[in-house]
Amino acid sequence: MNGDPRPRAHSSGLQPFFLEATRGRLFCLLHEPAVDESRDSGPHHGSQPTGVRPERGAASQHAPVLFLPPFAEEMNKARRMISLQARALAAAGHRVLIPDLYGTGDSDGDFADASWETWIQDLTLLRRWLQERDGLPPCFWSLRTGALLGAELTATEAPPQWLLWQPVVNGQQFFTQFLRLKVAAEMTGTGPPVDTRALRAELSAGSSVEIAGYEVPGPLAVALDSKTLSATTLARVPRVGWFEVTTGTTPSLSPVAKKVIDECRAHGASDASHGQVASSDAQVIDAQAVQGQPFWSTPEITLAPELLEASSRFLAGASTAASSGFAS
Repeated sequence: MNGDPRPRAHSSGLQPFFLEATRGRLFCLLHEPAVDESRDSGPHHGSQPTGVRPERGAASQHAPVLFLPPFAEEMNKARRMISLQARALAAAGHRVLIPDLYGTGDSDGDFADASWETWIQDLTLLRRWLQERDGLPPCFWSLRTGALLGAELTATEAPPQWLLWQPVVNGQQFFTQFLRLKVAAEMTGTGPPVDTRALRAELSAGSSVEIAGYEVPGPLAVALDSKTLSATTLARVPRVGWFEVTTGTTPSLSPVAKKVIDECRAHGASDASHGQVASSDAQVIDAQAVQGQPFWSTPEITLAPELLEASSRFLAGASTAASSGFAS
């Protein structure tokens, strides 16, 4: 796609477009809300991203949603789930923006050229673009390491709501697991064995390492290694929905999730998943596990319908516990 960078309307309400960003064009999918977009609601005020003129239609009753993507192949594995959730949110009145980060998907650049700083700058630009288009601050919706991107964005300005899917809370632990893919692959070859410590040393020295088909640049690896998601960060967000997927017959949150959420509750957050009623100025946390497959990592494309339903209820402002019966 080239030429006019503005979103182009499709009959389905899905608008693919490129947006000029920090180091090149970002490919974006914009899911328009199910409202009348035929009339102009007035001029924009304030700054706008380079090369793109936001065009506002009829104002949505709901805040827009910015998706924060996961790392490497997890995004490709999850695209079907992401699309289904975006369509459900659009049908409920939300405008949803799903970008490919620089160096990924159909956006400009190669993965070997990507950096954490570029991703944060680009997401900041997309956040502003979406707010100017809708007139409301966007909510966040993250998958896996998208939570670490969201944590850095929240340090600058907190979103009104944040829907977290299977959030990664420790970048170093996540990247260690990612490095083990390389270690396992090397074990089947004829070359000398490698371990995660040696790979980290190579990356820390500034070299790139090919892992699971991705040329990971050293600076990106070092940055990811240093990122965390804490209760202190989440405490800045008025409404938090923390949802995990488990394969067990009685779904339960991971120990790491319980630790972070308990820290939030200790700071005064109310527990929507257990029916607590919050005061007007208290943070609300809806933390639950639902049954399903880890769709971001399974060999075949899989779905988690219960996660879609619970997430839609959260962004609609309703507690998912009463109707779903899932325990945390």
